[in-house]
Parts: sequence; C-alpha cells; structure tokens
Amino acid sequence: MTPTDRNQAIAAHSNIVRRVVFRLRPLLPRQWATEDLFGYAWIAFLRVLDAYNPARSPNLPAYLAVKIRYHLLDLLREIDHPRRIGDRPIFVRMLPDDLPQMPQADASVSLREIWDLTTQLPPRWVTLLRLHYQHDKSLRDCAQILGVNQSRASQIHKAAILKLRELASA
Repeated sequence: MTPTDRNQAIAAHSNIVRRVVFRLRPLLPRQWATEDLFGYAWIAFLRVLDAYNPARSPNLPAYLAVKIRYHLLDLLREIDHPRRIGDRPIFVRMLPDDLPQMPQADASVSLREIWDLTTQLPPRWVTLLRLHYQHDKSLRDCAQILGVNQSRASQIHKAAILKLRELASA
C-alpha cells in the first residue's frame, strides 16, 4: 500500500475505530478510560491497515472492524496481564494483597482449584464471586443483582475470600 493509498484509507475508514471502541466499551472493565481505548484502537487500526492485503480480503471496512477489535483486545491483554506468584498466574483481584491480616493463600493453588473450592461456599457467595470475577461486574452491580446494598456485597465478598483462603491453606 502506497503512502497516498494509506492516507486515503485512514481518512475514509477512521469512523470504524470509533464504532469498535463504543461497541467494546460496555464489555470491558471500568478501569479502562475511553480515551485510552481510542489510543489503543488507533494503534490497532494502523497495524491492521499496514498488514492489509486486498487480494485476501476485498471488503476493507469489514476486515478493519474485525481485525481492530481483535488487535485491541490483544493489546489490552498484554497490558493487563495477571500478576504471577511463583510460577503460576494468580489474578490480583482474586487474591488481594492489600489485606495483611488475612492468611496468605498457598502459591501452589491454581485458579482452577480455587474455583473448585467454591462448591463449599454458600450459593449467594458463589454468585457474587462469579459475577465479580467471571463477568467483570463491579461490587455495586453485584449488589443490585443480589438485591443488597453495596456494603453488604463487600462484606459477602470479603467473607468469601477469607473462606477460600482458609480452604486453600487447609
């Protein structure tokens, strides 16, 4: 692609970046500012445009929309990777370090084993953990779904994490 063709493609298809960001925005955690998403989407747009081969995909707008979405998600995964304890990934939100009075979980416990331990928790606690960690819902959203206030959802969350740590260290 010549520089002139590239500039024309950028001018003609820049609205796709906006569309992709606004479609992904509700699905992403709140920690990502929309402005940051636009910046990463533009990086993805330029990478995709440089790799574009008209012989393989003649429909440029459709190609851009799909590829920008995947590149944007890959960029976000690179930036927001899980913290590692030992040689296994443990997600920071699953086992918070900011509660020093709690016993620390064994680093050899995998995330899969932690989810298996949830069978020993009350169903309401499991529902809150699944909403919060699998579906990236905030505690405020979890509270609304469970029909409790936000402070009660926080108490349930804390109790569930304490119980999981107790079960993991046993």
